[in-house]
Amino acid sequence: MKYLPSFTIYKKYFKIRNYKTIYTMKPLSFGFFGVKALESAFLSNFFIERLHLFLKRKMKKRGKVWFRVIPFIGVTKKPLEVRMGKGKGPHEYWVYHVKKAQVFMELTISDTFLLKRTLRALQMKLPLKVKFIINKL
Repeated sequence: MKYLPSFTIYKKYFKIRNYKTIYTMKPLSFGFFGVKALESAFLSNFFIERLHLFLKRKMKKRGKVWFRVIPFIGVTKKPLEVRMGKGKGPHEYWVYHVKKAQVFMELTISDTFLLKRTLRALQMKLPLKVKFIINKL
């Protein structure tokens, strides 16, 4: 499963700064449990892909995962020892800027023991501080 954008408005973006903006939280739409970011960070397409595979292995077909992020910001890089000028360079990878208080992943798991084990392992894998929220029906 490739997490790449189908189209972008601009070919190449400026560098995004990690401002202290707070995202207005929307309710959970797909799953019963959500993962809410407590700080802002960048998630690359490789990391989202690996996280998806990790959760699939951890849950063993007893749960489902929905990612509410699509990396659409292209990060460019010029090769080493290239002189200044002559453009910005080709795309190296794609990232998504997760803002503070944003729910970026939802999951549904039936088994409570498996849920606790999965959430604990997920918290260790993520590069940012997160909080788990429950959908109130």
